[in-house]
Amino acid sequence: MPTESQSAPPSRRFRVLLVTQDEPFHIPFSLRSFFRRLDRKTVNIVAMVVLAPMNKNLWELASRMFFFLGPIGFVRRGVAYLVLQLLERLGLTWRWPKALAKRNGVEILNISSVNSTALIEFIERERIDVLASISCPQVLRPRTLQAPSWGCLNVHSGRLPKYRGLMPCFWAMYNGEQTVGVSVHTMVEAIDGGKIVRRADVAIRSTDSWDRVVRACKVVGGELMAEALGQIANGEETLEEQEGEGAYFSFPSRSDAREMRRRGRRIL
Repeated sequence: MPTESQSAPPSRRFRVLLVTQDEPFHIPFSLRSFFRRLDRKTVNIVAMVVLAPMNKNLWELASRMFFFLGPIGFVRRGVAYLVLQLLERLGLTWRWPKALAKRNGVEILNISSVNSTALIEFIERERIDVLASISCPQVLRPRTLQAPSWGCLNVHSGRLPKYRGLMPCFWAMYNGEQTVGVSVHTMVEAIDGGKIVRRADVAIRSTDSWDRVVRACKVVGGELMAEALGQIANGEETLEEQEGEGAYFSFPSRSDAREMRRRGRRIL
């Protein structure tokens, strides 16, 4: 992992592998803003890997979301999911990662694990400079972290190191924060560790739902990732150490979600 500013080879565009997950409610807002802000003259998105949402099978995912959203929220989300699937098959929506990749001329790499030998060989063969994670649901092991020539980047919708781990927007709202800190950071073996490349704050309004805050953070995160890659490609990036006390948060329990509602906050 780089410790100071490094310049990309001037003779070619910076080569990036994008890794995300297959989810239509939040991730596409991040990808859309990412592609809109990306400087294609200096950065080349070679391919995109789209992994299973939350790295769970359908039953595990449905069970987790049922307890988080509650019965009514779960039904609302389920109906919306089926509608978006139908619209995707008809080619009438951009609300899926693969549809956005196709629209932006990016190849989909059919890989189920970011730590597979096939992915590492692809990174080496294609001379990937940066693996860029936009909500990658899997933990990268050392071989994957070390495969790209510059390193790996992640966008995290939480202030670091205070809100490491899962669902940082939920926990920021749960704790009564006025803002969510969106961070683009280098990736190391420690989850949500590494150095900060870009950061910004997203305001939490008193009327906001968790869903609205997550979408807003995803939009900002996509923009920050595009800007970070452009800076790295031009050798203009700055890397800042994470400062302050850190904490790791896990996925909210059923009682956590209930307490959020009791405090006057909506999920959807």
